[in-house]
Amino acid sequence: MQLHRAQERGRSRLDWLDSAHSFSFGAYRNAARMGWGPLRVLNDDRVAPGAGFGPHGHRDMEILTWVLSGELEHRDDRGGHARLPAGTFQRMRAGRGIVHSEMNASATERVRFLQIWLEPRVLGLAPDHREWRPATGGEAAEKKKEEEEEVRLIASGRSSDAPLDLAADAEVVHLRLAAGRARTVLEGMPSRRGYLHLVRGALEARGADAHVSLAPGDALAWQGHGVELTAAADSEALLFDLA
Repeated sequence: MQLHRAQERGRSRLDWLDSAHSFSFGAYRNAARMGWGPLRVLNDDRVAPGAGFGPHGHRDMEILTWVLSGELEHRDDRGGHARLPAGTFQRMRAGRGIVHSEMNASATERVRFLQIWLEPRVLGLAPDHREWRPATGGEAAEKKKEEEEEVRLIASGRSSDAPLDLAADAEVVHLRLAAGRARTVLEGMPSRRGYLHLVRGALEARGADAHVSLAPGDALAWQGHGVELTAAADSEALLFDLA
């Protein structure tokens, strides 16, 4: 297992942006961190009120965004427009080319989001975007409060059960564990790579021959065996099942 500590990430700091890069991105170059399977970028972005990324282009990339706090506003040259409040996931397919902007929708509050790039299996697809947010309110909210753990498939290129489809050989799972709970992931899948990025809380991870502790911003990469996760505190993470 490869442990990637939060403080080892690359960093971009501007007057309007504080961004941590798990893999090589922009001016940050690390030959040992060029990606993991089709996972190419994982940035933790904090954007000042009223600021953001103006119109810029992408092509042939599956871009997944998860808004952690605040609200993000998406616009693109295909007429697409969406406001993404905290808890929302967006999948944008750059395909054969798309120009878009990502702006903080608030003039007073900072927005924080994870942006993830996954390399597609097929090039030149039609660009589009799709948003999804877990249901809130009513009976669904009461049931969620009672759950001690949650494993939710968010995006997939292997299953039609995910709310967001991917044109990549990957699955992205939202994992939530209450303190003291344990779960084994990617067990019996020797041909797959795993990548776990911890957003909140504290996890203990045990693999075939290693035991490591994870704090927020830490990540774990592995291949060929399952990993047992135990929550030392209420925890929230993204789990990637990768080719």
